[in-house]
Amino acid sequence: MVLHYLSMNEQATVTKLVGMVDRATGETKQKNPRFLPKNSTAIVEIKTLKPLCIETYKDYKELGRFTLRSSGKTVAAGIVQQLLDPVTTAK
Repeated sequence: MVLHYLSMNEQATVTKLVGMVDRATGETKQKNPRFLPKNSTAIVEIKTLKPLCIETYKDYKELGRFTLRSSGKTVAAGIVQQLLDPVTTAK
């Protein structure tokens, strides 16, 4: 998949399905689902090949949005809720 953020395009992988969210209430309906049905809302973890300079939606609404595309088709559109620290290895 390709993560599109502003003018950046970066290879990305969905690493974890954290939970499905009820659109009306915003509460988590199911934790760690095996798959996501069409037109569902979920919280997922995404890993990119390189570190990106991005902002969270709560800090900057205009800069906190992204899309995921695969084979030229939009798979998902979302907002950045939290930034996770990159894993570093000492050499």
